[in-house]
Amino acid sequence: MRKLVDRFPVRDLGLKDINPVSAGYHKCPPDYYFESAIGNHWTIHYVLAGCGTIIKNGKVTPISSESCFVHRPGEKIELTADPINPWTDIWVSFQAGAPMPAILVREDVFAEEKLKNLFLSVANYSRRRNRPLEFFLISKIWDLICHFERMETTGPHTPKGVYYIDRACALIENEYATVTASELAKHLSLDRCYFSKLFKRFAHISPQEYINTIRLQKSKELLLTGLPVSQVSDMAGYSSIASFSRAFKNYYKYSPKHYFAQICAANEMSQSNT
Repeated sequence: MRKLVDRFPVRDLGLKDINPVSAGYHKCPPDYYFESAIGNHWTIHYVLAGCGTIIKNGKVTPISSESCFVHRPGEKIELTADPINPWTDIWVSFQAGAPMPAILVREDVFAEEKLKNLFLSVANYSRRRNRPLEFFLISKIWDLICHFERMETTGPHTPKGVYYIDRACALIENEYATVTASELAKHLSLDRCYFSKLFKRFAHISPQEYINTIRLQKSKELLLTGLPVSQVSDMAGYSSIASFSRAFKNYYKYSPKHYFAQICAANEMSQSNT
């Protein structure tokens, strides 16, 4: 069972546009598993720390610190906490007659560190007894909706999107031989799927395709220095000379061995003319 730290009582006000249902804070034990029933309300969770996975319609999606995950009306959801670093989250649940932002309909998980203070304010306010929690929750839910609408209208080319992609490209430039798309997402504290979609919208190729391109460009520069193909293959992060040669030829239309031979021939000609 989930170790429920605090669940905040909420009265049913019967409102049509936004009607709060529940709110709470919980810390999952290691390997915690929960399968929800189908409900008629929305629940938005904000992960304060830790990680785990959610499963919807057979699709497994990782969740991590400073990300949101969404449980929509009519959905079943399975939650599994990490065995070593299980997550802690704050949630708000509500019924909605008002239309929801597209990101809540489209995305199951997305990174959004800016929401941390909003969710913490819900937890802190809710612990103060004799306060009108329901109307406070309504105001915070509308704040959430407005925030998600802004995320939709600003898109990946906002300062935030540019910041993430610039950081990812800098990491790839410095660590192209070993870095992976999953490691980039983890380093940026972003959900893996969200990071890939953001990167592809901005760069028009996937993170892994970009890594592969940088590896090949760097390997060509290394070959220009006169290093042998075997050494360049290893320095560029390829598991074998065969896989390096295949990727190089697919990209440049000639093999690294042929390119290296051309460089050697050009160097010899240059030396003979001096």
